[in-house]
Amino acid sequence: MLDFLRRTVGQKFLVGLTGLGLCLFVLIHVSGNMLIFVGAEQYNLYAHGLHEFFLMEVFEVGLLTLFMGHILIALSLGWKNRFARREKYRHSVSGDKKPAFVHAALVFQGVALLAFLVWHLLTFKFGPYYEISHRGQTMRDIYRLVVEVFQNPLYVAGYSVALLILSVHLGRGFSASLKSLGFNHPQYMPWVERFGWLFSALVSLGFLSQPFYVYFFL
Repeated sequence: MLDFLRRTVGQKFLVGLTGLGLCLFVLIHVSGNMLIFVGAEQYNLYAHGLHEFFLMEVFEVGLLTLFMGHILIALSLGWKNRFARREKYRHSVSGDKKPAFVHAALVFQGVALLAFLVWHLLTFKFGPYYEISHRGQTMRDIYRLVVEVFQNPLYVAGYSVALLILSVHLGRGFSASLKSLGFNHPQYMPWVERFGWLFSALVSLGFLSQPFYVYFFL
């Protein structure tokens, strides 16, 4: 197994596997964000429940490992692809643009999203702490912080740019992850690619709905 993971094919397998894991994470994350449309109480209770879950610290470490592993391995593969040939080809045998360009774009998007993730965590997880009581429990008023942040037009603009990058990365990355895992057949891959772009659109619009709702209606 270790020998397999040291090889390029094994590292591509890991990138695909971690990529699908991150797709699942963003789907769960955006689903929780939708509670902002229900109200402050439900939004805060949901966030409080996650924070109080006894295995949350384990999940946070695992998620960080997933993010860092996905990005670092992808960067390593990009570095190998860059120097694998002295003379870089412009087109593949089929006449399509070289796959290295798409891979390089995915790597760039991943690095940009990592920078956004750090910014996002500093803003919300480590941002101002407000307290509120719901149903006899004192908890963090994350709803107030979200409203406060998304009433800033500069943050909304930066968030929107990051979501645009996420949309492109998910759209291409979903099918690329499945290909890395060996699920690649001319008969069904076009449908997988369409589903990837649909998944990307739904997730991105879900994330964007939160700042737009706050900025324009609250």
